[in-house]
Amino acid sequence: MNTNRLFLGLLTATIVVAPLTNLKPVSAADDAATLAGRNASSTIANTKIIALVRWTLDKKGASFKQLTPAEQRNFDTFQNAIANEGLSPKDAASRIGGANYKKLQGTKDQYEIRLSKGTRATFRVDDNNHVVKILEVGGHT
Repeated sequence: MNTNRLFLGLLTATIVVAPLTNLKPVSAADDAATLAGRNASSTIANTKIIALVRWTLDKKGASFKQLTPAEQRNFDTFQNAIANEGLSPKDAASRIGGANYKKLQGTKDQYEIRLSKGTRATFRVDDNNHVVKILEVGGHT
């Protein structure tokens, strides 16, 4: 194993380079405990394994109202972050300043973001399948 020190101004980080030998393929059915036991050496056994998730966007059946150019830019930023980059809806909403991502009261999986002072986009979030289903763009919920 090779260990190097990296100096970044006042910050110091230790970089550990370990050989990637005896790794086995990972399947979608493997859980974090199985992966940690299978692919981690004793020197990195406590490393947290993060699953990479790609979100998708579904606009079928959505209601679209007329948007101003600024509202359209905000919606495009949101939908492109999900559709093209696979971001979660919360992370995609953070790309819009003041989007006010929130769950709607009295609903199980319905959320909204602010496109402007009076205009919202409403959508359902399927956390199990990582799908954002657009319900309505424009208007106010």
